[in-house]
Amino acid sequence: MSRDRWNLRGAGLVILAFMFLAMFANADSGLGRHKKMYVVPTPGKVVIDGKLDDWDLSGQITMYVASETSDMMGARCSMMYDEEALYVSGVVRDSSPMMNRHDPNVDPEMAWDADVCQIFMSLDPSLPYPL
Repeated sequence: MSRDRWNLRGAGLVILAFMFLAMFANADSGLGRHKKMYVVPTPGKVVIDGKLDDWDLSGQITMYVASETSDMMGARCSMMYDEEALYVSGVVRDSSPMMNRHDPNVDPEMAWDADVCQIFMSLDPSLPYPL
């Protein structure tokens, strides 16, 4: 095989490898989209009725494994406050019964790694981040 033909084949493999890596680099895994939430003031009176039409959802975060399946398997969470309360909303979509593949009797420290949304709150600013 000639050297020119080998160089073209090698260049083609490099281009193919970059295309493969770019495909995964552009995939939205949802990781890192849940590290911080902004709690916003209520826009007015809030009625606890399971509807979010009276909520300010500007601080809402989306949690999912992959953007392609986020409508079927994902959650949206938001928080608001007023002088009387802290309000937490969650809209969850899951195509199967929600379950955690980690047995809490075997791997209790892995409880976060599945269908779960945990909220850790503290009023003590001296505590380290994350809680």
